[in-house]
Amino acid sequence: MYKLLLCLRYLRRQRLAYLAAAGVALCVFMMLVAVSVMNGFLHKVEKAAKGLHGDIIIEPNGLRGLKFYDKLAERVVAEVDAVQHASPFILSYGILRVPGQDHYRQTVQIAGIRLPDRAKVSNFEQGLFVQRDWPEPTFSPPHKDMQKRAAEHRELVTAIIEREKAGRNFADLPADKQTLVDRLETARSFLLKGWANLENADTNAKLLAELEAQLAAADAEGRDSPYLEARIQELEMRTVEPWPNHVILGLGMEGMGFRTDQGETVRVLGPGNKVTLYVFPLGRHTLTDMSPNIQRFTIVDDCSTDVYSFDSQTVYVPFDALQRLNNMGPVPRADGTVAPALCSMVHVKVDEAFADWRAVRAVRDEVRRVVADFYEPAQAKNINVLTWREKQDKLVSSIESQRMLVMIMFGILSLVSVLLVFVIFYMVVAQKTRDIGVLKSLGASGNGVAAIFLAFGAVIGLVGAIVGAIGGCLFIHNINAVHDALYNWLGFRVWSRESFFFDRIPNEIDVSVVSLVVGGAIVAAVVGALAPAIRAARMEPVEALRYE
Repeated sequence: MYKLLLCLRYLRRQRLAYLAAAGVALCVFMMLVAVSVMNGFLHKVEKAAKGLHGDIIIEPNGLRGLKFYDKLAERVVAEVDAVQHASPFILSYGILRVPGQDHYRQTVQIAGIRLPDRAKVSNFEQGLFVQRDWPEPTFSPPHKDMQKRAAEHRELVTAIIEREKAGRNFADLPADKQTLVDRLETARSFLLKGWANLENADTNAKLLAELEAQLAAADAEGRDSPYLEARIQELEMRTVEPWPNHVILGLGMEGMGFRTDQGETVRVLGPGNKVTLYVFPLGRHTLTDMSPNIQRFTIVDDCSTDVYSFDSQTVYVPFDALQRLNNMGPVPRADGTVAPALCSMVHVKVDEAFADWRAVRAVRDEVRRVVADFYEPAQAKNINVLTWREKQDKLVSSIESQRMLVMIMFGILSLVSVLLVFVIFYMVVAQKTRDIGVLKSLGASGNGVAAIFLAFGAVIGLVGAIVGAIGGCLFIHNINAVHDALYNWLGFRVWSRESFFFDRIPNEIDVSVVSLVVGGAIVAAVVGALAPAIRAARMEPVEALRYE
C-alpha cells in the first residue's frame, strides 16, 4: 500500500515529473500524427486503386486490345464463384478544348465506361456530383436533376462572391481578391449558360432542325446562306448533344474548377456546358499513322475519386462512343469477315468475402485459368491477369517503404522520452535519498523501493501517453482545418494538390495504432525509470542516511 501512496505523492509534488510526462506526451503526439497520416495515405491509395480498377484487371500487353470481351466477362462471372461482376473498359488519350475559349487546351486521358455497370465493379457513383450515390448512374441523367445541381452550385458561387466582396466595389478589392472574384464571376457565367442550355434543350433542338432543313434547301437551290450557317453554328453551342455524346469530367482538371481558401470547391464548367475532345485513336493504328477524331460532348456530371493525379486529367465517356473514336469497333476485312471489336481491359469485382488483397490473389489464379482456356495459347500468353495491388505495386510498395522509414525515424526520436525519464528519475532518486533510507530502515525491501520508482515511471508514462494520444487524435481529426488556417494566416502550405495524390491530408485514426503507441510509451517510461529504480533498490540504509 505504501508503494501506491508514495507514488501518488511524488506525482503531486515533483514538478520534474510534469516535465517527464510532457516529454512522453510530445513523443506520443508526434508518433501518432506521423503514423496516422502515413497509414491514411496508404489506405487512400489502396482504396483508390480498387475504386479505379476493381479487384482484378484483365489486360493485354501493349495497345493490342482485348477481343470478345463481353463473352470473356460472362465466362469469368459464370465459372468463378467469387466474382460478382466484370465490365469492359477503354483507356485512350487526347486533348480537351472548351468551345469559344481558344486559349484553353488540356491533355487528358479518356476512359470509356459502361453505366451503370461501372458502379458494380467500383465505387464510381460515390464520387459523382449530380448522381452521387445513385444505385444506377447513367450518362443521361434527367435534365431537371442536372438543372437543380447546377442552380445550387451557382447559388454557392454567388454566396462566395458576396462574402469576398463584403459590400465593396470590385475596384476597391485587393489584387488577390479581384483575381478570385473574377474567376468566380467566370464560373457563375458558365454555370448559367449550362443551366440555360438544359432549360431550353427541346426548343433549341427543334429550332436547330428547322434551320438545318432551311440550309439544306438553300444548298439544293445553289444559294449561299451565310446567315443560316452563322445561326446554326451559334445555336449548336446552346444545344444538348444527343446520346452518346455525353461526358463526365474529372473534378480537379485545370481550369475546370478550383478551391477557395475556405475549402469550397468551385466548378467553372457544369451540367449543360460543352467541351470538344480530340481523341488520338490507339485502337488499330500505329503511332505514326493516326490523326485525332474530333467530337463535341455535353457535360452531364463530374466525378471525384479522391486521387488528384487521376481526377485532374481524366474524363469519362460512354464505352461505345470512345470505342468508335478510338477506332476499336468492328472492322470489315477484305475477305468478307469482320474483325471483332476491342477494349483496353476488363475490370473484375470480387465478392466482399474475398476483398482482402491476399484472398484476391487466389481468385486471380482462377480468373487466369479461365482466360487461358478462353483464348488460344498464343493470345493468352500476351494477356495479363493482375490484382489491383499488383497493378499498383510500385506505388503501394513505395508508400509502404516510406511509411516504415517514417516510423523508424520517429521511433528513434521517441527514445528522447526514455532518456528524459532516466535523467529526471536519477535526479529524483538523488533528492529522495533520505526517504529511501527511512523506508529501508523501517524494513522496506529493495524490490519494494524499486517498485515505487517503476510504478512512478509507469504513471508518468500513462499520464503522458493519455495526454499525447488525446492531443494527437484531436490534431489528426482537425489537421486539414489547421493546415488551411496556417495557409490563411501565414501563407504557409505543406500539402499541395499538385504534389500529392489527394486534395486533402488523410486523417484516419486507427484504434489499434493508438493503443500500440500508448502501450509503447508506457513501456518506454518504465525502461527509463529502470536504472534509477535499481540504484535506489541497492542503496543501503546507513549510506542513505549518513548525509542527513
